[in-house]
Amino acid sequence: IEVVDQIMARVLTISEQDRITQHLKDLRNRTGDVGWVLLGYNAKTEIELVEVGPGGFDEVQQHFADDVVRFAVVEVIVKGDEYNPVKYVLITWIGPKVPPGLTKGRAAGDRQQLIDFVQQSLGIAAEFQPATRSDLTSNSLADKLTRIARQEVGVKVEPKRHEMSRPNDKAGDRTKSQAQLLDREEMANQLQKVHKGELDWVMLEYEEGKKDVIHYTQSGKGLQKIKDLFPSDKIIYVVYAQKVVGGVNDIVKILLITMVGEKTGPLVKARSAAHRTELADFVKEMMPFHSHYQAASPSELDEKKFLEKLRAV
Repeated sequence: IEVVDQIMARVLTISEQDRITQHLKDLRNRTGDVGWVLLGYNAKTEIELVEVGPGGFDEVQQHFADDVVRFAVVEVIVKGDEYNPVKYVLITWIGPKVPPGLTKGRAAGDRQQLIDFVQQSLGIAAEFQPATRSDLTSNSLADKLTRIARQEVGVKVEPKRHEMSRPNDKAGDRTKSQAQLLDREEMANQLQKVHKGELDWVMLEYEEGKKDVIHYTQSGKGLQKIKDLFPSDKIIYVVYAQKVVGGVNDIVKILLITMVGEKTGPLVKARSAAHRTELADFVKEMMPFHSHYQAASPSELDEKKFLEKLRAV
């Protein structure tokens, strides 16, 4: 147990971070013909770049040997997602001939830290860890990604549609969304305070009478204040820092909470799905982002429920 605890608490070392980051940005922006980035362990148990390639899921899985651990960041295109068909998945491959014990335990302990690193460059829509080689199928990945197995993964879309669905490199938003973020500089300043531990949360609301304009309203510490401000007939977003106890040191994970008032109209709810994604992209420019959480009443603003959501991601 002591050995496992040491593995889970270790600080992940990533070799040549700048080089890997550039490949991840190339993947996000589709520059340099990058469709996947493959990472693995070197002899010092550091994460290093193994290879990059232009293809997709079918191509990268050819590099999953039976005796290695690999982490692949892969672009997939989901047919049926009208808003954002381009998604990024982190695949964790632990070959069937990898011995049980330290190596597998290390991979499990390092995965979240690796996700935090990757999400500084692009958003991870889902994680996928196939149990066997037979699970390395598009249907299995689609089921994990969308929870609808009949969705098609890896299909082609028109180049214009493809480009519209990608994050804008400078703005951090998605050009297809109609959301406008006012006072971005002030939002960024407040989010940085959350990241530094000076604040617990930042609240964002829609501008009065403007359905797609979102602005910063207030920030603070403690969950009770958020409960007191729960809306009755509109949607409010809160970027919240949740403390997670574990290992040697406590860590903080970031949630984007969507508070949906009971009398909120159906069209407002529908628009918020796209706006949520854009807000998450903006948050990722400031700090690691871990999960969305939706609350329909003040009683659902509960730290135990937040932790359950984070463990499920």
